[in-house]
Amino acid sequence: MTNNHPPATEAQEPADGGLSPDQALALDYVLGILTEPLLSEAVSRYEDEEGFALLVASYRARLDAEDDAIEIDAPDTILPFPETWAAIAARTGADEQG
Repeated sequence: MTNNHPPATEAQEPADGGLSPDQALALDYVLGILTEPLLSEAVSRYEDEEGFALLVASYRARLDAEDDAIEIDAPDTILPFPETWAAIAARTGADEQG
């Protein structure tokens, strides 16, 4: 297979701060949102190009680190406000049943 792509590296970031085509493809691949034919291209490049594989690995590492850093302090059960319970009870007759 002929490789028509320059090596994929972080240094290819465009001057405007956006993602290069290689970065966008690698990130979409990591996120699992690619469809054919881009999915096949990404898989092939991941297997054949060390630079693209490293780019994919860097995005995986970033997303894993961000995922580990997210800490949610939420209760297991979220209950409605007392007045909401009162309205539900009034409409269903639950307040009459005790």
